[in-house]
Parts: sequence; C-alpha cells; structure tokens
Amino acid sequence: MSELDTQTPEVDTPAPDFDVMGIPESYKDTPVSKYKTVGEAMKGYNEVSKLVGAKGVIVPSDKSTPEEWDKFYNSLGRPEKPEEYKFSPIEGLHPELKMSPESDAEFKAIFHKRGLNAKQADGLYKDYLNLVSQLLIKRDEQTLAQKQEAEKKLRSEWLGDFNGNLAKVQGLIAKHGGTAEDFGDLGNRPGVLRVLANIAKKFSEDTFVRGSETPSEAVDAKKKLNDILLNKEHPYWKQGVGHDDAVREVMRLQEICTPNEREVTHS
Repeated sequence: MSELDTQTPEVDTPAPDFDVMGIPESYKDTPVSKYKTVGEAMKGYNEVSKLVGAKGVIVPSDKSTPEEWDKFYNSLGRPEKPEEYKFSPIEGLHPELKMSPESDAEFKAIFHKRGLNAKQADGLYKDYLNLVSQLLIKRDEQTLAQKQEAEKKLRSEWLGDFNGNLAKVQGLIAKHGGTAEDFGDLGNRPGVLRVLANIAKKFSEDTFVRGSETPSEAVDAKKKLNDILLNKEHPYWKQGVGHDDAVREVMRLQEICTPNEREVTHS
C-alpha cells in the first residue's frame, strides 16, 4: 500500500450560519442579550464601531436624521421597541398611585423617544413614582394636621356642643338636598363649619317650638343620639349606603332631645 493510500481525505466543514445561531445562555445578562442571533449581534457591533472614533462615541448633531439618532440610542442599550422595557416592581407607594399596563406603556413610549437605555428607564420610573408618592404622603400629613388644628379650635369654641353642631351642619346640608362632599373637606374648614352651624341654629330657632316629649323619651333619644355620634363606624359618619337615612335619624333624635324645638306647621 502506498503512502498516499494512508492519508485521511479532507472534508469540507460548512461555515456556521450566524443569522440563525442563537445567543449563548451565558450572555443573557449582558447588552448582547437584546439581540436574537449571533448575526444580529455582529451587525450591532459594526454599527457601534462606526460611531466610535479616536475621541470615543460620536454623538449625532442637530442636523442628524432620526435614523442616525435611533442607531446612536440603540448602540447605547436602548431597546429596539418601547414595549421591550422592563420595570421593576415598587413597594410602598401611595394608594392613589395605581399603575396600569396603559400608564406603563405611556412611560415606555416617552423613555424610548428620549433614548434611555433599559437601566436608565427602570431607574427613572422608580425615582419618579417614589417622588410623587412622597409628595402625596406629605400632602396627606398636612391635610390631617390642618384638620386636627381646625377641630381643636372649634372644640374650644363649641365646648361640649361640637358633635351636636357638626350633626346639625350635616343635617342641614342633607335636608336641602346636598352632601358634605359638596363642600369639600369640611373637617379642615372651620370657617365654613362655623357659618353652617350658625345657619342651622337660626333655622332651628325659626322653625321649631317647644315640644311635648316625655322625659323618658328624651332620655332614650339622647342615648341613641350619643351612640351614633360616638360610633365612627356608623353610616352617619361615612358617605354611602345608609348615610342619608342616618342623618335624618340624627336630626329626629336631636328634635326629641331638645324640648323647645318642634317643627311648626305653617298655614
């Protein structure tokens, strides 16, 4: 057998098809993972190489085309499409900040338009919502402090008549077809409460005369009235089902508790 017969014949190995070859799993947490194939990654590298000069990345100018800006932003890590942004969950936000897929989509569209990469978009999303949440919390704290100060001032003016005057105000509003919500947050508006309480008192003086309830009826009515006024879970204190009926019941009990106040029937 000759020497030529012992040689291994050469076999042509086909070149790898980078356009279909997927990105290796080890690169899933790197900027390369935004590409679907090795071929796309190589094309992306070529685009980046075009932007890199002796002094670093060449930033497009005001005269650059939108396409040139898109290539620049994408080379810095911006997703190809807005919906490819991923936002990390945020805990402890104010209850009024109810994010939805629609609102998130608006954020993503803005971030993509401004050329933010994935990390920048996620960070700005989190920082913005946390800032708004803190502002809302501070607003609530200020509102509560104002309400407490207003209540303290009125209690010092009305002494033991605070709950009674407050009930008269709410009753007056309900009797004329309104609700406390029509006046905003009455709790931190002592001026409005004071005026409405005076109107309610004048209305009562003009339309009621001495009644004839027995002492036992008055005592029973007073007990029921106190049970309502001291129970903050009663429908009287909350807007919703049963609130209007509760207001009318408080007004009825107040009429019984005050022996010199009964509605006059005018001819």
